[in-house]
Amino acid sequence: MAKISDAALTITHNANGTSRAVVKCKVTFTPYEMNQMKAGLRLRLKAELWGDDAWVFGGDDKVYTYTPIKYFPDAAPTTTETITFDAIVGEGVLDEDIGRDEIHGRLVLTNLYTMVTASAKTNTIARHL
Repeated sequence: MAKISDAALTITHNANGTSRAVVKCKVTFTPYEMNQMKAGLRLRLKAELWGDDAWVFGGDDKVYTYTPIKYFPDAAPTTTETITFDAIVGEGVLDEDIGRDEIHGRLVLTNLYTMVTASAKTNTIARHL
């Protein structure tokens, strides 16, 4: 199965009450997958933002799903793809706790033939709103 690496989240706060949330990663496909994509295999990469919560508070909660979802092969398939998900969200979306918020990104790559998945988690960004 393809691998997701170098998953990273950055959040930039804007003066107008919004934030720019960027999730980046690399996806490396196996030689078999590269060959199968020529024959019609498709893979889907989804990115989400999650609030990091202790299990006593019900666990992590999803706060945002990036659109559009990325599909492979793309227009110019390569063994390693560098992917960026970029969105402007309201500060309220990232305000997932009372007090300090902890936000991380999650990436899930799905082989749409076998439904086998690979996943990765980004760094966690903690801040107070």
